[in-house]
Amino acid sequence: MSFKDLQLKRGYRSTKDDILNDFYIPVLTEAVSYDRIAGYFSSASLSVAARGIAGLIRNNGRMRLITSPELTDKDYELFNAYFDENNPSSEQVFLRHLEDLENLLYQDHLRALCWLLEQDKLEIKIAIPTTDNEIDVSGLFHLKTGILRDKEGDTLTFSGSVNETASAWSLNREEFKVFLSSDTESAEFSRIDKDNFDSLWSGMDDDVRVIDLPDSVRNELIRRSPKNIEEVLDRIGGGSKTMPEKTKTPYERLGLFDNQEEAVQAWFANDRSGIFEMATGTGKTRTAIGCMIQCFEQNIVNLVVISAPQNTILTQWEKEIKQTGLGSYECITCDSSNPAWHLDVYDNLLALYGNRNSRLIIFTTHRTLSSEAFIKINEETKNSSHKLLICDEVHGIGAKESRAALLSDYELRLGLSATPSRWFDEYGTKTIMDFFGKIVYSFPISEALTTLNPITNKPYLVHYYYYPIFVTLNMEEIEEYLNLTKKIVRGFNTSHSLDEKSDWLEMLMYKRADIYKKAIDKLAKFKRLVNEIDTSNTIVFTCDKHIEHVLAILSEAKIRCHPFTENEGTRPLPKYGGLSQRDYIIKGFVEQDYSALVAIKCLDEGVDIPCANTAIIMTSSGNPREYIQRIGRVIRPNKGKYSARIYDFIVKPSFDLFDEELQSVERIVFEKEMTRVSEISKNAINSMDVYTIIYKEIETL
Repeated sequence: MSFKDLQLKRGYRSTKDDILNDFYIPVLTEAVSYDRIAGYFSSASLSVAARGIAGLIRNNGRMRLITSPELTDKDYELFNAYFDENNPSSEQVFLRHLEDLENLLYQDHLRALCWLLEQDKLEIKIAIPTTDNEIDVSGLFHLKTGILRDKEGDTLTFSGSVNETASAWSLNREEFKVFLSSDTESAEFSRIDKDNFDSLWSGMDDDVRVIDLPDSVRNELIRRSPKNIEEVLDRIGGGSKTMPEKTKTPYERLGLFDNQEEAVQAWFANDRSGIFEMATGTGKTRTAIGCMIQCFEQNIVNLVVISAPQNTILTQWEKEIKQTGLGSYECITCDSSNPAWHLDVYDNLLALYGNRNSRLIIFTTHRTLSSEAFIKINEETKNSSHKLLICDEVHGIGAKESRAALLSDYELRLGLSATPSRWFDEYGTKTIMDFFGKIVYSFPISEALTTLNPITNKPYLVHYYYYPIFVTLNMEEIEEYLNLTKKIVRGFNTSHSLDEKSDWLEMLMYKRADIYKKAIDKLAKFKRLVNEIDTSNTIVFTCDKHIEHVLAILSEAKIRCHPFTENEGTRPLPKYGGLSQRDYIIKGFVEQDYSALVAIKCLDEGVDIPCANTAIIMTSSGNPREYIQRIGRVIRPNKGKYSARIYDFIVKPSFDLFDEELQSVERIVFEKEMTRVSEISKNAINSMDVYTIIYKEIETL
């Protein structure tokens, strides 16, 4: 593991966080070097940070410490004499602080420090504030910074109020900020912290005098060094009830918020089945992982199958699970990105049956999950394990071609979606509800926009502005639309119920909807829009007919863009640095190689791109799931992101060209569009402005 694998926050406060177990011990366990500037240092601090120090030792790490002793008036005199004559009597200051070492509660931790000194893996320098080369009695050495480096060469720094003492890490009210060199937003702060340490260590600061730890003190510590460090490391961390808990469980390390804990408890209370209806960006993936970890820890299951609509989402799942420190488990991806998945899954299921693997996680797509090959393997090994099925974007599994995946031998079942119901598919929705059970927890967009995230103290989702853009059909489009509408009306009049609609009638309705989706006026309005707004961090949702035109318009406006469609591959390839083409494109978007992505359908669901802050919806089906998912792509929080913008293209009908019968049909169609606009705008910052625009359009029509 490395610092990037830890669930680190930007800042910590002891009144809210367990700074010892959530930060100090984990980062030291991954560190190979630790440089520390501390206002004050006490050897007792090692007793509460013991497990971290043990990790540093086992990593063959090194530590450098710049600190200040607690000085009396007599100490100041001794140090002034030291500066003048290099007087060894100043060593009495340090020896006095060591005279009670034998009475320390946690002797082994001190002995670990002694061992570091003996092995030349620890250097200590003493910093004394000075003015004109004299001890500054009124001055205090208050710098408190830590610089750590992991095996991958990444640097982590922290700075704030915390000293290197036992009380600071376990009792005091402390706070500090955390910076990572691998994070572009905080790398500069990390570099500044490192430069400050190097300047102090080399004695380049004029107002601070830095001296080496006196030899007599170093020798006294080395005398206490253990002969067998492994015995010490084995004993570190045990014993007293005042010690921090020995080890947090993976579930505790996950650190779910109260609302996410509530969801997990609701799922268990419903006999470990049900659906989480949670808005995009509110942590439904992490909440589901909490359910999975609990099942593993309680030995309820040994196989978890995680299914999602596309491979890109599965990649996010795998990354999230690895960051939890779940423990040992086998992991297989079963989809087109792994041509040998049939053999992999079969072999691992047999191994699970033979108890050679205690835990197995299978990542797969809805398509593969419902395939004959996957179902056959499942049937052949159905007695080999106790299974939990987690379906992300669970509405997709209710499609006619996917329902075969819903096998009875998945004893535990969890569905996830911001919109679990299927649009105009009552049977598919009923299939989902019958299999997964009821919605056991709901957290909609409206709540996510007003509920504060405990880490950021800001809402889970950023607020957004909504801008409807009305377009019209040209005469050719209107004529085709009228002809299709007349045929549809006749078809409805000859059907006794909605269920009696023939495939032919459905085809006509889709064909007519395509006229709205592919209206030529949208391209003209889009061209005008991109010349008026900032298009950085933008996702454009369009249709197959318009995508080339949209890309050309963006290119003409000097906007770096890339398509994101089903044609972009999902298989990792060397030419993309081991990423799939889709993941490589997303990486380019995040790193600002592209200002805009142009998508048809592939970015509707689940793909996490928090930096996106603008959505241009040129095509919409009216399906609530579709527009909720698309809004969700741009209202996820991100550093420096304070709001999002949504531009929505809406075709308004030409009622004056319709006869009375067709007008009544079109009013129904337009009312549904206005319902969608109303739903999106009710949570927008500029909702009243949108209502004014809508009413003007309706009044005009």
